[in-house]
Amino acid sequence: MNVGYPKLEYKYLIPLVRLDEIRREMLPHLRPDPYTLTEGRGLYTVRSVYLDTRDLATYREKIEGEKHRKKYRVRTYNDRTGNDIAFLEIKKKDNKFISKFRAILQADHIHDFLHTRDFDRFIVRKSGDGIDDKNAQRFLYHYDTRGLRPVILVVYEREAYTGIGNDNFRITIDRNLRSTMVTSFEDIFLEDKLTPAMRRHCILEVKFVGGVPGWLRGIIQRYGLKRRALSKYTICLDSQRNDNALQMHTKRAGHNPMRVPNIR
Repeated sequence: MNVGYPKLEYKYLIPLVRLDEIRREMLPHLRPDPYTLTEGRGLYTVRSVYLDTRDLATYREKIEGEKHRKKYRVRTYNDRTGNDIAFLEIKKKDNKFISKFRAILQADHIHDFLHTRDFDRFIVRKSGDGIDDKNAQRFLYHYDTRGLRPVILVVYEREAYTGIGNDNFRITIDRNLRSTMVTSFEDIFLEDKLTPAMRRHCILEVKFVGGVPGWLRGIIQRYGLKRRALSKYTICLDSQRNDNALQMHTKRAGHNPMRVPNIR
């Protein structure tokens, strides 16, 4: 699938009680993402260990609204099978545009790769969809120079769709957001220690090149959806540190928290 980096990404908070009706209005214009179809459940589980500096510099850059910033994570999907693929990822934001740089390896090899730096043994040579084996070197550069370390495991269920006739238009619906603090990449498949960060809402993400189609603008207007600076990393980190996490996050992001009551 051609995702057309760099691209724009808009995020909206949707109450779960409105999700079914909003989804029904969107579906005539969408088709399920091929990966969603292979899972057979209509959704899949996303598991990401986010990395940060000792003083949480990337967290602070997001909270402070830096226009040019990066996030670092190791991501895999669903439950452990014994042959799981993982991605070393850098998500870069330049003003309104995002780019993603990814490299592939086996989930069981994450620690060994970071320790040995053996590209030939551990990194899968593949390109496309933001993937390039050279991005492993890019990841290591930031890992070393910024002193990155595992901070938190963020997990959620995702529905994914692409536009009919437009693979550069993608919609995802992320729900059951949960997390736990971690110190090792080996914790990426943890489940029993996860605590909820969002109980009554889900996050709609719209990723596109060009513009938002008119049919979606109509849905956004009818349901009064507002674009929000939502970061699952900061929401989950706040939820581990403060029970009023999303109220605090919304206020920091420049929104009136009274407009999103009982956001969790």
